[in-house]
Amino acid sequence: MDSEQSKLYDILIECLKRAPSAPDTASLRALSSQEWSNLLALAAGQRVTPYLWHRFKQKKLAGFVPETAAAALRESLRRNTLKNLLFNGELLKLLAVLEKEDIPLILLIGIVLANTVYENIGLREINDI
Repeated sequence: MDSEQSKLYDILIECLKRAPSAPDTASLRALSSQEWSNLLALAAGQRVTPYLWHRFKQKKLAGFVPETAAAALRESLRRNTLKNLLFNGELLKLLAVLEKEDIPLILLIGIVLANTVYENIGLREINDI
């Protein structure tokens, strides 16, 4: 791993931590537009983009995010929220059919976590129910 990627991982981890700590704002201000693109790509690869935006806002770091990156982060959260709401609707239909047929179902991870652990259904990326 090169030093830039290592630096971006460190920033990503510090931003995502639940603790109120955050990366030094100077490290965010010092990121070039390419590094911001790389940070967003890293977050996407780890499937935490909506959560990253949430943490930026929660830790009062959103003002340090360039507008193009902020717009991409906001859009990621919006799209993920809509997708998860669609999954919730499909899950309710499935549960009704299974209940009618007296077929028990145990829900694991994904949608369960999005609905119970996360503060907002759009924060956890899921791809199925």
